[in-house]
Amino acid sequence: MNSDLSKNAASAVEVLAKPQVQYAIPLPWEERHRHLGFANIHGLGLEIAAFCSGPALNDPHTREQRVMALKDDLRGWAQPLSYHGAFIDIVLHSGDREIAALSRRRIEADLATASELGCEKVVFHTGFNPRVPSPRYRQEVVDRHAEWWPEVLERFPSLTVCLENLYEPDASLFSEILPRARHPRLSMCFDVAHANVFSTDAPDTWIEHLSPWLHHLHWNDNWGDADRHLSVGEGTVRWSETWQALLALKREVTVTLELGNLASIQRSIVTLERWGMWTSVKLPKVA
Repeated sequence: MNSDLSKNAASAVEVLAKPQVQYAIPLPWEERHRHLGFANIHGLGLEIAAFCSGPALNDPHTREQRVMALKDDLRGWAQPLSYHGAFIDIVLHSGDREIAALSRRRIEADLATASELGCEKVVFHTGFNPRVPSPRYRQEVVDRHAEWWPEVLERFPSLTVCLENLYEPDASLFSEILPRARHPRLSMCFDVAHANVFSTDAPDTWIEHLSPWLHHLHWNDNWGDADRHLSVGEGTVRWSETWQALLALKREVTVTLELGNLASIQRSIVTLERWGMWTSVKLPKVA
């Protein structure tokens, strides 16, 4: 267990009398009914993960079938809904115009699907590769994102796009894109586990730099060596710093426990309850 937060558990519980976090869990296609039931019991939001990879990515018929099924499954759903967009080989800033155009079409298809399903937030990666040494490359990433997102968001007025960190070594790329785009529905998804692997900056540093735009987070854990998607508290993520920085935001944020199965999610909830970072009804047994 991560001892970082447990050392300060008593003071943390005092401060967390009124947490401003709305938790969510992923909604994968194959396990959607179990995840829906679990989320319903706990009053959790859902982050749809049925279209970002696999058959629905390439087969329009499969996408259409999944949309129809999910519309039935989610009818009357009252908790927040978010959506993880395509991320494999999405490169808005590609110098190859055909690749850049395909990336835009992939994103637009996800925005249309998210809108049809009633989602509020859609998560996309930037496609930034920090190993490309050219300063011009970095500037092209900033330019393409800052110029394109405001235009496309005007066509999807019900959606907020949250750009997620992956390989970015610090928050500076987002601190250039977001203020330059200056769109009220272009915001930030901070993945604390990605930062634990690919950045040397502490979580509170990320959150402080991104505070004007931060509205969504992904939580799981790792040992700093790979993106392992461990349960919260099973790795080296600095949860105390993360939580205290969130409290300083003084706004509600959504947090998706981005884990692959309900057993891992349940372990995370138990840990968060112990740390005073969760309020929940009694946990059901997960087979």
